[in-house]
Amino acid sequence: MKLFFLSVSMVTVALGAAVPYKADWEDLDRYPQAEWLNEAKFGMYWCWNPASVPGFDGWYARNMYAAPDGHVYKHHVKTYGDPSEFGYKDFVKRFSGEGFSAAQWVGDAERVGVRFIVGMSAHHCGFDMYDSSYTRWNSVDQNPHIDVMGELEKEARRRGMKFGVTSHLAWNWTYFSSFMYPDRFDAAAAPDLYNLHDPEKGPSRQWVDEWYNRIVELIDKYNIDFLWFDFGTGHKAFHEHNKKLTAYYYNKSVQEGKTVALATKSGFGNRESQVYDVEHGKFGHIRYPMWMADCTFNRGWFNLGDESKEPQERISGAYWTYQLIDIVSKNGTLLLSIGPEADGSWPERWRKELFRMGDWLKINGEAIYGTKPWHRYGEGPIHDGTAEHYDLGRNLTADDIRFTRKGDALYAMVCGWHEGAVQIESLGLTEIPGLQVESVSLIGSEEKILWKQKKNALEIVFPEKKPCEFAYVFKVKGKGLFPERPTEYIRLELPTTERRVSRIRVTVPGRNKQLALAELIAVGKTQTGWAKVNLAAEGSVRASSEIAGFEAKRAFDKNYNGHPGLASVYKSEIENNPWIEVTLPHPARLTAIEIFGALDGGQTLWNEGVAEYFDAAGQSLGKHLLNGRADFRSEKDDYIGVPGN
Repeated sequence: MKLFFLSVSMVTVALGAAVPYKADWEDLDRYPQAEWLNEAKFGMYWCWNPASVPGFDGWYARNMYAAPDGHVYKHHVKTYGDPSEFGYKDFVKRFSGEGFSAAQWVGDAERVGVRFIVGMSAHHCGFDMYDSSYTRWNSVDQNPHIDVMGELEKEARRRGMKFGVTSHLAWNWTYFSSFMYPDRFDAAAAPDLYNLHDPEKGPSRQWVDEWYNRIVELIDKYNIDFLWFDFGTGHKAFHEHNKKLTAYYYNKSVQEGKTVALATKSGFGNRESQVYDVEHGKFGHIRYPMWMADCTFNRGWFNLGDESKEPQERISGAYWTYQLIDIVSKNGTLLLSIGPEADGSWPERWRKELFRMGDWLKINGEAIYGTKPWHRYGEGPIHDGTAEHYDLGRNLTADDIRFTRKGDALYAMVCGWHEGAVQIESLGLTEIPGLQVESVSLIGSEEKILWKQKKNALEIVFPEKKPCEFAYVFKVKGKGLFPERPTEYIRLELPTTERRVSRIRVTVPGRNKQLALAELIAVGKTQTGWAKVNLAAEGSVRASSEIAGFEAKRAFDKNYNGHPGLASVYKSEIENNPWIEVTLPHPARLTAIEIFGALDGGQTLWNEGVAEYFDAAGQSLGKHLLNGRADFRSEKDDYIGVPGN
């Protein structure tokens, strides 16, 4: 161990770690987010294992034991017999995988426009899709006798792409146990597969140790660049192992001179260095740090057979192109799942639809890959996204526009063809005073684009010929496109308590003071506890005073940019003890309060401001001096965004 730490400390570290990372969340937050992932924007993985054989339900392995009323149980009895006689273990014998080809999977993904490859190392059922040293239930020792992760890694590396894995293993301790504990059905025939635990007692230390060792083996054996954990890691039994594993993963990357990405849902406290994941959902605003939407192309993640039941609007290259555009405009990355059939093949129609997406990216990829969000993600009628799992919202319409930026160019992606002109209101002189547009071009078109800069919009005339099938990207250059934003914000972590916050007040004490504030965010959770939400945005607001054009409501409009010219900042009069407060729509347990400053006058808030929060009875639950708490961000192009109109 001493030799290991010595070798890490001797590496020339462009990663910002001169010493090994400690198993401590604050220390682990020193690790930088992987810029390669921010460049890639689009990854693909495949949900494929013995559960693909029945092709009926995404959680077939578990739900086949949900007797006597479960629809999967009834289907299983009718099709295969009682699960006591034909259990999940028996599907392994039928999992031949004769149609699997890593070259085809990765080649097709590359044709779709994917920039990084991910394999599903193990689903909740615990069957490892690689050459595992910890269980005989793996794809090398059992059918299909293929090291699937190894084959995908080789093919990804051959094509110059990053490789990673998803792990859904942490929840394995209760996946079967809910219906099989202590010895129901065929539990005794494969105890090392079913891993039964008393659901009331939680995972054993032995199991959590094994989980840790199996993930470490994946990291070591396949040199992974990307690691994503499904739920299950949030259980308290995993907390110390999560820190220990993150430190191992990060230190290993430093030793190898690369930056890796860790994506999670729960149980990991390194808020700044991890990539927060939303399952088949997305944020409704620009979110920092970068985040990820992992989504399924087909219903149910796994292949569920009977293609006629697939939602037709989703088996569409256009649908997923628009979702990618929306996600990237909000600082997200899309990881798209495909559910192959049991033999390893995909339906041909799926491939053709996905290739339409690839055709669009071949022409317009410069507006996606390597971009950063603008200060406003978009405009138009659709502004969906709750950061809740399984809520992708509506798809974009022809009247929706999304923005990204790269270098000195702004990309305006208009999600439908217009006969005549489109009016982009976000580029009007009212929105950005002093803006001077110098050129407008349409990516993929050689035609000259006519445009006119007006007070309320940038008017762009569509040419006669379409350059691509859908989503038309105008490249805009000029002066004043990128208004400066504040370089700091404050995050106040609130102690875990049963007491609920009802009201938050920010004050600058003293005589002849002015309070300037871009945004105040009350960080709560959705009912499921999976996603974080801003409760302040729906609250009622009061202030000691306000100035025309800088009203109190602007501190709660989800526009985090503190530039005074973007109508996004609250300012009080110069007065004694100015204050602003928000009463939440309902008392709630908060995890944090986030405060974004203003370019003009924000320093007074950082130096002298006070934040206090109260319960419904008006009793103070906590009071914080803001001085010295500002988190200074130096990236000039790291813009804090606004949700749209």
